[in-house]
Amino acid sequence: MRKIIILLILCIVNVQCKENSSNQIAVESSVEITSNEPTIEKSSDDKNPNWQTIEMIYNKPFNKNGYGLTFYSGSDKYGYESYENKIIYKFSENKVNEIKKYKDFNSLTLSDDIQTIVDKMAKFNKENQSNKKKITFIIE
Repeated sequence: MRKIIILLILCIVNVQCKENSSNQIAVESSVEITSNEPTIEKSSDDKNPNWQTIEMIYNKPFNKNGYGLTFYSGSDKYGYESYENKIIYKFSENKVNEIKKYKDFNSLTLSDDIQTIVDKMAKFNKENQSNKKKITFIIE
């Protein structure tokens, strides 16, 4: 009888811990970034940069300052790898919320709306390929 009571108490404590941790995750994911910097990630060699940016937007909190990728630009005189960011994509909060409504990233990639955005990003990248300055592209 004593073992059953102890087992029951452990089960209740375990369920309470799971509920608390799931509530905590939900709170953290709804936090808006308040920094003055855009959300930046290193570009990946095995991903299309436009789709990687969309995936970052899907997975990260809304950032009014935009999103961008850094690209390898060589090594400095001390041998450290150097990365630079050239394009910042700014999305309206409505557009980011629309992107986040999809069940998962794969569902998002099948959407005609997102394909239109990725096409705009690709066209913008191509037109500004030779530009050496940091530029911002706004998508509403």
